Amino acid sequence: MGAHLALQKLAIVTSPTTTSVRIDATMDSTSCMIPSDPDIAGVGVRTAIYIQNLFTFVPAIWALWDGKVSAYDLESVESHSTTILVTAFAILISAVGQAHTLGLSVFHASIVLSLSWMNNTNTFIYFLLYVKHKSQANDGDSVEPTFDAWYEYLRKRMHVVLPTKPFGMNLLSDDSVMGKHELSFQDSDISSIKLHQVSNKSSTSLTRKLLRKAVFLLGSLHLTVMAAFGLWVWTDPRFFKTGDSCAVDTSEMSILGIYVPCRSRGLHGWSIAIYTLFLVPGLNLILPMGLFLAIFTLCHKWHASARRVKLLCRRVASLRIMPVWISMSMLLIINIVFLVDIELTIYHNRERHEDNGESQWTFGQTLALLLLSMPLRDLIETSLSRREHERDRQARTLPSMPLPADAIDGIELMIQIRKTAQKQKLL
Repeated sequence: MGAHLALQKLAIVTSPTTTSVRIDATMDSTSCMIPSDPDIAGVGVRTAIYIQNLFTFVPAIWALWDGKVSAYDLESVESHSTTILVTAFAILISAVGQAHTLGLSVFHASIVLSLSWMNNTNTFIYFLLYVKHKSQANDGDSVEPTFDAWYEYLRKRMHVVLPTKPFGMNLLSDDSVMGKHELSFQDSDISSIKLHQVSNKSSTSLTRKLLRKAVFLLGSLHLTVMAAFGLWVWTDPRFFKTGDSCAVDTSEMSILGIYVPCRSRGLHGWSIAIYTLFLVPGLNLILPMGLFLAIFTLCHKWHASARRVKLLCRRVASLRIMPVWISMSMLLIINIVFLVDIELTIYHNRERHEDNGESQWTFGQTLALLLLSMPLRDLIETSLSRREHERDRQARTLPSMPLPADAIDGIELMIQIRKTAQKQKLL
């Protein structure tokens, strides 16, 4: 035993460089750890975001169940998607604020970006239902699900977002309201009242249209904020508001099940390229919407060929809803892939955290689960309203049943009694 200790002392004296390297390596392995942040990567926050994103598919599936998307179905999905997008903004803004004040590791910033990608799929769920709704319209305002038709539709509707005339004036033409004659002085009051009424109706219609497009506006702005945050993170991740490169050197991300080190140059380059594509508001919706319109166009051509060869009516009808189901399945798969990658990333890096703080139930995690009641309330309200709406629709379509003879005699007797009573009052 004494000889063994003597050999160790001799090794320390004769090789100080090796000893210092071993000590430094031991210190690096114990000191270079990722700080825990349960308010971002905690199980409560993740569970709340996962559930509310998956719940968005429920009203969308209800809307597509009968093969048609009504205006009521569109409004239900819009309400649910708007709630989730507002929550998504809160997550991004909170992450930016924490990065500026307390600091934020690259590991947790990547979790925020992955959750943001999941949240933004709500924009495109609404877009799919909107395209289906417009393609089945019977009021002369239908739009074929093709690139050319939608380009023409958006070009004509640009004046709704930015009107060049006062409200109501673009609806009034010389031929439709005033004819080809000028208004006289005596008709000025009446015409001003009519103009005011039409203006109010036009203002209400414009406000309603803008509110219906709120999902696209919020989705585009959310993509812009997310892209700016992603560029901020991956442009120089070693000095991302912490000055500590431990998270970059030690952590790894799961991308389609493959673990990629956060220090990878390829990861930085691809991230910068992708987030640059989604930086400009408005334009960042063109790429994904173009992809979904391509699916609609292909299925539309398939549907046209099916009609030419005179296939069964049921199969032809199913082809009309097929592009929506295909696109919805793609969005669901994207959500599941992000969910699995986030969980694999957290599980793979669990030993690199300073403590077990990710699993602790903090104020932020509890609040996130409590705020989950908002989309749950919207979902329950949508379910109840949908049932009531379906009962009203069935009641309107039922044929009117003739009254029995006894009921008719009773009604006539009540009318006669009421007439007699009125005559007695007059006397």
